[in-house]
Amino acid sequence: MSAYDSIYADARAWIKAGTVDYVMPQLYWPRGFQAADYKALVPWWANEVKGTDVRLYIGQALYRVGATDVPAWTKAGELPAHLKLNRSYKQVDGDVYFSAKQIGANPLKVMDRLVKEHYARPALLPLPKGQKGDPPAKPSGLKAQGSVLKWNAVPGARSYAVYKVPTSGETCSATDSRNLVAVVSGPSFATKAPGQYLVTSLDPLTRESAPSEATVSPV
Repeated sequence: MSAYDSIYADARAWIKAGTVDYVMPQLYWPRGFQAADYKALVPWWANEVKGTDVRLYIGQALYRVGATDVPAWTKAGELPAHLKLNRSYKQVDGDVYFSAKQIGANPLKVMDRLVKEHYARPALLPLPKGQKGDPPAKPSGLKAQGSVLKWNAVPGARSYAVYKVPTSGETCSATDSRNLVAVVSGPSFATKAPGQYLVTSLDPLTRESAPSEATVSPV
């Protein structure tokens, strides 16, 4: 159905007026589908949010993977191809999968492929734009016990981000996402290599504290 004509949902007006923080169109069709081609819909939505503060997340039809009524869904490469296409449009901020049941079921082992090709590294959830409030306190008591980092739990923190500081000569900043090695729920982390590490606290909205620093020495 057409959401605009059938249920009077005018997403374009909401985007233009800035009355929504994000839109998540459910693009539950494969590439080349005549009535609603995924390759045509993604750029259309990207153009609608371009130049606005409205984020765009794409709803992905994980539940359709393995279905036999449409040939494209019988192939494990269809859904990964959607994510590859999305990367061509900087307005696409991420993907949302329906449903959690299929994430566990892993039809056609597509989740294994998605993790390998697109989610090999950890990442922080995006902080809502314009979100007010102070970040949590930084972790205290951070120290290395052998290869394990330990620190004191921070009140109000939901999780902690662990970064490995780049070696000399690299240009990215210390808490750059490219240096993020893990997001953990408790106040400890077993490192895999010696080096200098930073740990920050994250509140439920992913507001991030200043970092604490510790060095893991070679064995």
